Amino acid sequence: MTTSRTLARAIIAGAAGLAITCASAMAGDVIVDPDLASGDFSGDTVANARLRLDPTNWDSALGPDSNPGDDETDNISNTLADLNTTWSFSFQWDSTMEQITWMLTDEDGMLGTSTLTLDIPGAEFNTVEIFTTAQVDRDSFINFNSFGVSGISVWGDLPDLSLDDDIDMDQFEITRLVTPGGANLAEHDFEIFGEFEINKGTSTSQERPKFDIKLTSNDAIPVIPTPLAAGMAAVGLVGVGARRRRPLS
Repeated sequence: MTTSRTLARAIIAGAAGLAITCASAMAGDVIVDPDLASGDFSGDTVANARLRLDPTNWDSALGPDSNPGDDETDNISNTLADLNTTWSFSFQWDSTMEQITWMLTDEDGMLGTSTLTLDIPGAEFNTVEIFTTAQVDRDSFINFNSFGVSGISVWGDLPDLSLDDDIDMDQFEITRLVTPGGANLAEHDFEIFGEFEINKGTSTSQERPKFDIKLTSNDAIPVIPTPLAAGMAAVGLVGVGARRRRPLS
């Protein structure tokens, strides 16, 4: 009987440890463009980083709402010859400092690097929105060479947010990275990074092309992907099995 009780305690302890591990993993996970079990994405903007192309200049901005031009800005270039170039980008969230670092580097070597930072004390957010816009009837486009996320686990494939120049209308692409159960992503360090080519074409529209990364807090509760749900269910089954064996000892 002692051996059985010891085994049961070990199983329960193991299940508890696994539950904590899975719960921690879920807290640091994001799901790519999930179906929603409930809620929607109409929440508050916590921060917005942006690179936009005005008719005559590159404009980088970072702020705590949907109008980042009112906060940290960097007028990168006013030279028309520089309006078609390749950029590498890095959006970093530091959970300890509660700070965003938004960095853009001109890979063609003409404009150098632009770096903006923003402190957001007490930040809470559960969704990252990444989107591109182009005025394609004027041959403007965005073409991604690379796009990735580090520091957190990503469930699903990151889409290609490139916008071609072959459709006679404005184009808009968006992807959302959403935490399971509305967990606060601000508790985890992460980085979104990549490289894209961007071309003004003959666009005369402000903010075409444009690239944004936005942090939002909303009540969107995603459908959990099967592998993640199965892991949590397995923890529950282990616990049930242990409880059922104890009376038989």
